[in-house]
Amino acid sequence: MEKGHQHISYEAFFFLFLSCLFIFFLKAYDLPSRFSASDNHRFDLYGGPEALQSTHGAHRLVLGLSVDINSATLDELTVLPGIGKALAVRVLEERLARGGFRSIEELKDVKGIGTDRLKAIAPFIEIKGR
Repeated sequence: MEKGHQHISYEAFFFLFLSCLFIFFLKAYDLPSRFSASDNHRFDLYGGPEALQSTHGAHRLVLGLSVDINSATLDELTVLPGIGKALAVRVLEERLARGGFRSIEELKDVKGIGTDRLKAIAPFIEIKGR
């Protein structure tokens, strides 16, 4: 072996290559500035807060967003855990009769929703408009 020449192992070369690739993607996509703790900017990669307004049903649940029970459709209600079509229809009927729900607890007045079922769906629902 000649003096002054060093050989690099395949593992070291591969690690160096992956590190450079990672740095390239961080710079190219500016990832640290795209993510923030604020809910309004959490999904900038998906079109920003405006795009979140148009998400429905199961998509909202997958993204960690809740479903507004005062504006939810039949299909959106049926994606909630333990809520089938018949129960969703009763929720819609109760919502119409009341003119909207003022609190999540009022869902207990719907036949088929008791304390346990309400606890199961509570993390996935919210009350906005009335």
